[in-house]
Amino acid sequence: MRLDIRIQKVDLPKELERYIARRLRFCLGRFEVRIRSITVRIFDINGPRGGADKRCRMALRLIPSGVILVEEVHADLFAAIDRSAERAGQALARKLHRARDLRTQRESVRIVPEPSEHPAERRRAA
Repeated sequence: MRLDIRIQKVDLPKELERYIARRLRFCLGRFEVRIRSITVRIFDINGPRGGADKRCRMALRLIPSGVILVEEVHADLFAAIDRSAERAGQALARKLHRARDLRTQRESVRIVPEPSEHPAERRRAA
């Protein structure tokens, strides 16, 4: 799993990158074999004016294909990161669960003929 973190218009130290990586490992660690890369973009929408303007956008690229996009806006940057990571984990779990359900439904729909309907059984009965 490759992690790409880009921070724009926010002046925060390397500790923020470590925090983001730790939160993503916590929320997405169990799906690590299914994730090709994660791109995290942090924005401060209003700059120094303040307000609920910290945006965290995550894009998960999956193996073999697929993309999950999550975006969260909050006044607190760490809350936006936490909520984005949680939502990304939930979305990925939901996507994998649906894919598994589709595979199992296809297998359970197969109709197996009754033994009496089988041509060899008809010959024996006659």
